[in-house]
Amino acid sequence: MKSQSLKFFPRESKLTTQEQLFMSDFNISNKERVANQKLEAFAVYILLRMKMSDDDDSGYFLKFDQDLLNLLSCSIGTDNKFLTRVVKRCLERGLFDMVMFKKYQILTSPDIQDKYFFGKQRCTNIRVVKEYLYSFVYEKYDFVNKKCKIVDINGEIVNTNLQTTQDKTNTKTNNETQAERTNPELELFLKEFPKKAEFEVKIPDYVNFKALAEKVRCSDFLKMANNLKLSWLVKKENYDKVISGAYDKIVFSPGNAKKQNYTNHEYSQEQLNNLFTDLDSVKLGGNNG
Repeated sequence: MKSQSLKFFPRESKLTTQEQLFMSDFNISNKERVANQKLEAFAVYILLRMKMSDDDDSGYFLKFDQDLLNLLSCSIGTDNKFLTRVVKRCLERGLFDMVMFKKYQILTSPDIQDKYFFGKQRCTNIRVVKEYLYSFVYEKYDFVNKKCKIVDINGEIVNTNLQTTQDKTNTKTNNETQAERTNPELELFLKEFPKKAEFEVKIPDYVNFKALAEKVRCSDFLKMANNLKLSWLVKKENYDKVISGAYDKIVFSPGNAKKQNYTNHEYSQEQLNNLFTDLDSVKLGGNNG
């Protein structure tokens, strides 16, 4: 069987926001070890991407199991506990897709698959697993339906156009689904914010993904809160609040995103000066008495 690997994986010349946040999770109290801990975690992430791209059986996903942990442990000389912690943070920070991991125990993401199919555009006899694919990614590339063999998890060849018999008998439903899959603004939105992706989310007509992306981009709260996924963002009452700027100044607090609504306060220069010239007038937290 012909190798499915890509043998390389393209990446940006600088760290993404997700990668920076991922590395910040590995700060430890010993100042001499802070940089090393970050680099060790990032090295594991890069090794996972390298292993994924070099895997002859896939190229766009990686099975997460004990064999993989043992292989990585031998490669970089660290324990499985640390490796498991790194993978967990990768999933929580959106470097890999949590939904795919929970459902199939694989590591992948829309961005990874986009880069894979882009690199395979001139290849033939590519075999891809239907259940592991993101429809809004593979349908961007014409070669997928022409040259790829679509198989199920067991390796059996399935319908190459990825439509079930029920899909074919319901033309209206199929056309609506196809329109959602080929929404270019949705594709761009999910490429920029992959951890917002969810399966089978119906997109209402009122959603403007270009405007939504601008609001999410400028709001740390919307970008970083893991529970604010696509289905939450396109819900009418939530969407209206996001577009109106209701979340622009809300400060994100990890692990407490639902409960806290603290906002940044803006002060005039005169008020700032008074903080130093009239300290007695400043009210601090706690009981006044």
